[in-house]
Amino acid sequence: MGAYRLGKLRMKNFRSYEDTEISFSPCGLTLIRGFNLDTGGSSFSGKSSIPVAIAMALGFCPFSIKDQQSWGSKGGMLVSLELILDDGTWVITRGVKTSLKPPQGETITGVEAVDAKLKELVGVDPKVLSAQTYRRQKSEGVFLHKTDAEKKDFLCTVTPLAAIEASIAVAEDNIKVVEARMASVKARFSDLNSTCLSLHETELVEVDELALEVLVNDIHARLEDLRIEESSLASGIASDELEYTAVNNRVLTQHADQVIAAKAAVALLSEEMTAFVPGQESSPGMARLKADYDKATSRLATMTEDDAEVASSKNAQKLGLNVSYNGAAVIASQIPRLTRELATKGEERLVLAAMKCPTCEQDWKDSFHRQDKNDRECDVIVVALAEAGLAKKEMAALLEEMAAIVFVPNPKIVRYQEIVSQLAGDIRVEAERLRSALAQQLTTAKLELASIQQLVSGQQAQESADIKARLGNTRRELDSIRVKVHLESHSLSLQTLSLKSTRLENEARRKAHESRMDERKKAEKARELSRLEFVAAEADKNAELDFIEMVGYRGFLGAVFEEILGEITEEANTILGSVANTAHVTIAFNSEAVSLKGVTRKEIRPVVTIGGFEANLASGASGGMGTSIDLAVDLAVANVVSRRTNSCPGWLILDESFEGLDSVSKETCVEMLAKHAGTRLILVVDHAGETGELFPQKLDIEFKNGKSRLREQE
Repeated sequence: MGAYRLGKLRMKNFRSYEDTEISFSPCGLTLIRGFNLDTGGSSFSGKSSIPVAIAMALGFCPFSIKDQQSWGSKGGMLVSLELILDDGTWVITRGVKTSLKPPQGETITGVEAVDAKLKELVGVDPKVLSAQTYRRQKSEGVFLHKTDAEKKDFLCTVTPLAAIEASIAVAEDNIKVVEARMASVKARFSDLNSTCLSLHETELVEVDELALEVLVNDIHARLEDLRIEESSLASGIASDELEYTAVNNRVLTQHADQVIAAKAAVALLSEEMTAFVPGQESSPGMARLKADYDKATSRLATMTEDDAEVASSKNAQKLGLNVSYNGAAVIASQIPRLTRELATKGEERLVLAAMKCPTCEQDWKDSFHRQDKNDRECDVIVVALAEAGLAKKEMAALLEEMAAIVFVPNPKIVRYQEIVSQLAGDIRVEAERLRSALAQQLTTAKLELASIQQLVSGQQAQESADIKARLGNTRRELDSIRVKVHLESHSLSLQTLSLKSTRLENEARRKAHESRMDERKKAEKARELSRLEFVAAEADKNAELDFIEMVGYRGFLGAVFEEILGEITEEANTILGSVANTAHVTIAFNSEAVSLKGVTRKEIRPVVTIGGFEANLASGASGGMGTSIDLAVDLAVANVVSRRTNSCPGWLILDESFEGLDSVSKETCVEMLAKHAGTRLILVVDHAGETGELFPQKLDIEFKNGKSRLREQE
């Protein structure tokens, strides 16, 4: 760190500059003037582009870099600036690529890497460097017109107090967090207190289980008696069923042969009926019909094939005649064209015969040759017309010949088709007759089987009637017993469920009572913990408030601010007192207590005195005096910042800062600047030329045809 200054500035395809290089003096007061040769004025000449280019290179350009591309140029934009430090010259390049070239070693590339290294070299943030070195167009003083918060933020940025202010911000955030925690804990304490009040002491009340136990035991006893009776009846039914089965089997054995024979007959006929396929029956009538059908079908196929051959031959003849007809039609279609061409040739011959030599008015010799050629062409056309006429006659003959070719189908084919159809119908009728006869036999066999089975069933019913009646009575009695068993079982299930439910309810009541008492104890414990947590959070908040009070603007940080403001005040008043026109003006930065919403804090307020009387800066000072005060404060701030940060930039740029001032006010400002130009370069961009003689150095910018360039010094 320490002192550093500007070297060369190169601008390529930057705004209105194609490629211009400017070398800056180490120090001195330099005026940047503009000459617009297109308009005759000084505006829009490119003079303000120089401060913008320097700001862009140093990383605090007020405009977007991509918008600085030269108008109408497609080449890559580039700004290159030499920064001269104690260890040598560093070259900053921005535009299409960003780089930082050291006096020795490898070049640093990338915006972030370049900005980080540049901040390390100059020792301050780009925002601070901008405040020290650059007042852009149409801007007020760097420090004087800031708000209280902006002044404090700026002072923290340019001094090592930023960490303290950051810790204060952290403490304020911590207070917000603690207050939120306190509110949450307070709400939780209130909820827990309500819970403790609601969970008052209660007695355990249980439901009587003894009556239900007696009722369940009685039902168990009745159910056991019913199940014994049910078992006895079931045994009697089983014995009667065995006797009933034996009687039925004996009757069935007596008629077994008849039943078996009838079932076999039905099974055989059912198989024949299932296997029956129409057309495959073996009967004399069906065999004869099939033989006649096969003969008729074979004869019909032969006649159909013969007819197809005759029809194919006729079609082939017609096709050949049609081809010949189409060829003759193509030739005959030339008759109209050939007739027109022959008429045209005749007219040409008459014209050639009438042609005379224009000199001797005798027959023209050349026309004889052309007439001869015409005659030959006419002969060719006549021959072609004759051929076309023959083709036309041939077309008529071919049409008659094609009309004579007629195919007549064999009339016997239709008759044989009728015979085949009739035989197929006869075969279907015979097949249906055979199937009906087989179905009738099956029906008869089934009726015979049903008759035998009915005989067996009647005899079985007669011989087992007593046993069946006894079984019915026993089963009805068993069903009655089972209904009673079901009802008693259902009643037992309900009462058992009721007993279990009562036991579970009593168990739940005991657990709920125990849980309620446990919950009360836990709630009381949690309430006490919440109270202790609230006390701890309140202590944390008070500790953060004590810290802010101790190191904040009303404590250590405020004392340091007052010390820095005192330095700025002393430096600014020294600068104001060194110039005759502002020697009667002083400025001071006071810390005043301001109360807002019950919170008292100190704010920085500038106080200006003119001729010993306090004046309002906005309304009590003239425009020129205000500009002089702004300039003095900016110079003072820059000097204090340089001392505090040990970062001493060797230049200051004022871009049209004297706009609207009279010549006396401008001279005052220039005189003020001249006293600081011994150790630094001060670049002043200005329109008016009446103060030009006050500047020992000048940079003249010339603008013509949309391009700016540095005018050579005379």
